[in-house]
Amino acid sequence: MKSWGDIPYRLAHGIRVDREGFIWITDNTDNIVQKLSSDGKVLMTVGRKGAAGDNASQDAFDGPADVFVAPNGDFFVADGYRNSRVVQFSKDGKFIKIIGGTKGSEPGQFNIPHALVVDSKGRLIVADAENSRIQVFDASGKFAEQWTDFVAKPRGAMYIAADDTLYVSHVDAEAISVIKGGKVVEVIKGVGGRPHGMTLDRQGNIYVSFPLTQSVKKIVKK
Repeated sequence: MKSWGDIPYRLAHGIRVDREGFIWITDNTDNIVQKLSSDGKVLMTVGRKGAAGDNASQDAFDGPADVFVAPNGDFFVADGYRNSRVVQFSKDGKFIKIIGGTKGSEPGQFNIPHALVVDSKGRLIVADAENSRIQVFDASGKFAEQWTDFVAKPRGAMYIAADDTLYVSHVDAEAISVIKGGKVVEVIKGVGGRPHGMTLDRQGNIYVSFPLTQSVKKIVKK
C-alpha cells in the first residue's frame, strides 16, 4: 500500500503505533528511537545516532529494544540489549527518569528488558527476558511485583488490550501467553518460527512477525 524512502536503520528492532497514529521505531544498533508521522516524516529522534550511552545516560542508549507511549504522551524505552534499564521521557522528548539501571536478578534489576507496556492503572510492565520474568512498577517507577509462571522466557513482544489483558510472545517456545491479573490464562502453541514481533487488531486477531523466515502470520480469534 505504501512505502517510504531509504530510511537508513541499521537494525530496526521494534515498531509500535500510538493512540494518535504516530509510528515509533527503535534502532538497536544505531541506538536511537524515532517518532514518525503516518507518511514517514521523522518528527522526533531520541538518543545519539551511532553513539552509546551507559546506564546513567539521559540522552543516549545502548541497545534499545522497545518503546511504548502512555496515554498522557510520556514514552518509555526498554534500553536493554547492552544496558539494563527503562528510560522515561515526556511527550516532547525530555528526560524524566531511569527505572532500573543495574544488571542482575533482584527486584528492579534487569537482564535484557526486551518489551514493555503501560496498563490502565499507569503501571509499567516490563518483560525481563533473561531473568524469565515480567516485572511490574507503579507510576512512580517503584517495583511492585513480578510474574514468573511462563512456558518460556518472555523474550519477544508484548501487547496490552484495553481491559489489561496482556499478550506475550516467546521466541524459544514458539508460543504466545495470554495473561490476566498476572496469571497465564491461555497459551497459544504451535505458532512456529520464533515469534518476535506481535500485535492485535480490534477484532482480537493476532499478527506475528518471524525474522528468521521473513514472514508475518495472522492468528484468527475463535
